[in-house]
Amino acid sequence: MEFRSQGMLLPVRRHDVFGAKVEWKPPVYATIHKILSNPVYAGAYAFGKTEARTTVVDGRAKKTVGHHKPRQDWTVLIRDHHPGYLSWEQYERNQKMLTENNFMRSGHDRKAGRGGNSLLTGLLRCRRCGRILYTYYTGRGDLVRYLCRGAKITHGAEICISFAGLRPEQRVAEEVLRAVQGPAIQAALQVTERAAERQSSRLRALQLE
Repeated sequence: MEFRSQGMLLPVRRHDVFGAKVEWKPPVYATIHKILSNPVYAGAYAFGKTEARTTVVDGRAKKTVGHHKPRQDWTVLIRDHHPGYLSWEQYERNQKMLTENNFMRSGHDRKAGRGGNSLLTGLLRCRRCGRILYTYYTGRGDLVRYLCRGAKITHGAEICISFAGLRPEQRVAEEVLRAVQGPAIQAALQVTERAAERQSSRLRALQLE
């Protein structure tokens, strides 16, 4: 947001039928995050940071690529390969900070509400833009509000929606309690058994792979 307020532009690499080219555009969160998390930024050369994975879809093995690997599993990592913008030690401290602050990213384990008591932290998305809603606490910390400010953070746009969490959380709690009564427990056990069977199929497909 500071870069945007100053009218600064950042390079973005685009691919088209004529090849790759560099375009200068107003920064977004993803662009800055890619710069800060790339080891090239710290003077290192890295190769083999992603891998292919195999899953089972409708009984058939399906391979997908581009999955990030832990640093210890990278194929090549050469430190001090070229002059960096910061030291490797500072780069590692930054990565640790980014990981600890990785609160709203989809696909990661749900974290507790940073000391709060909200019921739906990390589970709600904005109906307008589809982004995950942020959680805020008011008063003495016991009143929760859900707020969509993803566009504001990434593009400097206005806040999308905001609402108090008391009534939505009450409705969800009532539905959860209703769902776990009676035959729902047996249904949940059956779902668990089927999930275990699917996991066995995945392992079998990986063995065949």
